[in-house]
Amino acid sequence: MKRIVALLVVVFLFGFQVELPNPSTYLGQTGIGAQESLVIAQAEVDRGGWPKGAKAIKALPIYVDGVEGTSYWECKVQAKGKAAGYVLVNANRSDLVIPESCSEGKTLHDHYAATVKGADYKVVRYDWFRNAAISSKGKIVASQGMGDDPKAQRSDYLALLAKRGANPIQLAGDVDSYYAELDAERDGLTIGLVEKAWAKTRYRDIKASLRHKFKSGWHTPQWSQFKKSNGHAIGCGPVAWAIVYAYWRTFKGKTRLFGGKSVKEMSFHEHSDDKHVKKCIQRLAKLCKTTDQKYKGHKVGYTPPWRMEGGIKYAKECGYKNSTHGRWRGTEFKKFNRVKSHLDADKPVILLIQGSGFGIPNHYVIIEQAVKRQRKKYRKWKDRDVKYLVNYGWGPGKRKWIYVRQKGINKHKNYTSCSAFRVNIKS
Repeated sequence: MKRIVALLVVVFLFGFQVELPNPSTYLGQTGIGAQESLVIAQAEVDRGGWPKGAKAIKALPIYVDGVEGTSYWECKVQAKGKAAGYVLVNANRSDLVIPESCSEGKTLHDHYAATVKGADYKVVRYDWFRNAAISSKGKIVASQGMGDDPKAQRSDYLALLAKRGANPIQLAGDVDSYYAELDAERDGLTIGLVEKAWAKTRYRDIKASLRHKFKSGWHTPQWSQFKKSNGHAIGCGPVAWAIVYAYWRTFKGKTRLFGGKSVKEMSFHEHSDDKHVKKCIQRLAKLCKTTDQKYKGHKVGYTPPWRMEGGIKYAKECGYKNSTHGRWRGTEFKKFNRVKSHLDADKPVILLIQGSGFGIPNHYVIIEQAVKRQRKKYRKWKDRDVKYLVNYGWGPGKRKWIYVRQKGINKHKNYTSCSAFRVNIKS
């Protein structure tokens, strides 16, 4: 506790913006505690993306199924007396220091407090998409993203964990090199009032964002998938394309999209399957050759990456014959530079992500904002990490910052941003 007080005193006395505390400053054999996670969370809030004056007020434990002890701290954020999302902080070096955050919506603890009667459960997180409340008797009493058979999905997860043994399941073993690099950044310094790693001048953020917003408050519509007559979802690929086209229709002057009908007043979730919005998504599903599949208990619409680019044909059908598309792959930093150039030109980008601990990349999201952090070392700026604010295409409350691997090509089993798709609509 003295350590935390000392750090807060430093912030108060010198008035610089607190940098995300180096994990090695805190993380010994016992891991990061609740109070320490709040310091890390507050540093991330101060970094930007939250309302002015927002504070991390409470840290509650999140568990990984089959792993003893706390794996994450869910740090609730409040602004002007109202809930303002959360920052998720890893507690035991099994994941990125901050794997995700959100400046709006409920925390998992708030969700299950309103869903589950009584307090005899713990909150378990599997990945970006899936989580559950598990009772003291080891039964799933509620879940999100677990499909029609949460019990079967849990069994698969636990079997994989047992197979990997001591290897961290979240980053498939690669987490060791991640923390080794963070530890090396300390340059032999020790905690105290002269901790240079906290100096604002050692870090900078390179940012990019779409310029406009819909009435919903987001840069892009809060649309989500609707079910077809056979019970399958229409597919996240076609919905992602439609969301991108809505931005071009509303803010980029491409008025022939959506059959010439305006979608400016149709940015809320309830408009997802209205008239010309639904017609557009259905047409995109055909152009992308989206097929009906079963995936982890869900009846889904599957659009592989090599068919995703078929969505550009919709723009051409609407009269924009010179429209182009492209697919960016490679390292996170190279992808970021390309994504930034597109956002700087006020053009949304589609991103394919892999959100589970195993399997193939499984969801298309829309990038609204992007941030790359750099650290100055030997008088040169070095790329440090990347995060994206993404619209999941799942309706309100489903927009969050996702944090991607610090360095390396897209070969990690989890928390990976894969292909990024650019779209240019021209007459």
